[in-house]
Amino acid sequence: MGSIQNDRSKEVKMSVQFNKLISRLQDSGSPYERTEIMQAAVSQYMFTCQQLGVILMHMRYSSEREAVAAMMAPRIVDPENAHTQLLPFIACESLIVRGKILNSIESAS
Repeated sequence: MGSIQNDRSKEVKMSVQFNKLISRLQDSGSPYERTEIMQAAVSQYMFTCQQLGVILMHMRYSSEREAVAAMMAPRIVDPENAHTQLLPFIACESLIVRGKILNSIESAS
């Protein structure tokens, strides 16, 4: 019973931290600032493909999305879900950018 409660506590803590990360990205004013925020987060946390998708939505430029996906790729816990989880978030990107993002995740696994 304690293990289940401990796991839920970790999920809530990660959810709170993830929401703080998203808030910081929303409040950032430049690509450089967003990159710094993500570098700090990547050094501390692991992410799911769905979380990566949410983060990519907060990047303003395609080049930022490519760079962030490449930066986060080694920290993705479910790279096998890249196509199904990320496509809704990157559907508006060009085929080339979509391919680069998906390839960075798949090649890091």
